[in-house]
Amino acid sequence: SFKVYKKITVEKSLENRALIKSAIKNNALFREYVEDQLECFIDVFAPKTVEDGDVVFRQGDRGDVFYVVQSGSLDSFVDVGEGDEKTEQQV
Repeated sequence: SFKVYKKITVEKSLENRALIKSAIKNNALFREYVEDQLECFIDVFAPKTVEDGDVVFRQGDRGDVFYVVQSGSLDSFVDVGEGDEKTEQQV
């Protein structure tokens, strides 16, 4: 809940701050925020290491996390169809 939010700043290098900023500054979710507000968002981004084959998130998960890929790549799939016709499609 935002009523009980406590900002926890995660230390990061200037290079990582720049990477995050480049990823969010033109993103529709962050476009309306001014520089100081973007810096506050950048402060709280935390690293997450994933291995080949790990699932980062699934369709239908709560959308309360924003990911920036520092290195490597991710495949993205969506469920299409219903019932016996339901399949995954890479996007």
